[in-house]
Amino acid sequence: MNSVEPSYPKLAEQNLTGVAEIDDDHRVLFELLNRCQRLSAREDLLAEMNLILGELQDYTVYHFRREELIMDACRYPHLKNHQLVHGMLIKRTEGLVAELNRGELKQGKLIDFLRNWLLDHVMTMDKAIAPYCKGREAAIKEALEGDD
Repeated sequence: MNSVEPSYPKLAEQNLTGVAEIDDDHRVLFELLNRCQRLSAREDLLAEMNLILGELQDYTVYHFRREELIMDACRYPHLKNHQLVHGMLIKRTEGLVAELNRGELKQGKLIDFLRNWLLDHVMTMDKAIAPYCKGREAAIKEALEGDD
């Protein structure tokens, strides 16, 4: 029997934004997502998966806050729209996790949603930030340090 390893999303070089702080956060989010995906293949690990989903949700909020601080420091002109999308993604994730916990949602559907929004968000919206960040490393550092 030929078994095929499931594929897990990776943050490929071409998907990096070029903003180190954002890319580092994206790597953490992808790793948390991959941990959830590995667990979702086993129905008996829902409680453990929920712990990781909690980490993923917490880190997503943390990342969105950092990303918004970076965009503000770099005078990104589409900050308000980006913030609205962040809010929608958080609400949608919370809703899907609640459905999963009520037994109304398959684990795989939640993982697919998380993988798709993360990939789409990174490859479209977040890559657009990078040109505004060039040469603004000091402002980025100051913004992030001021949030601690």
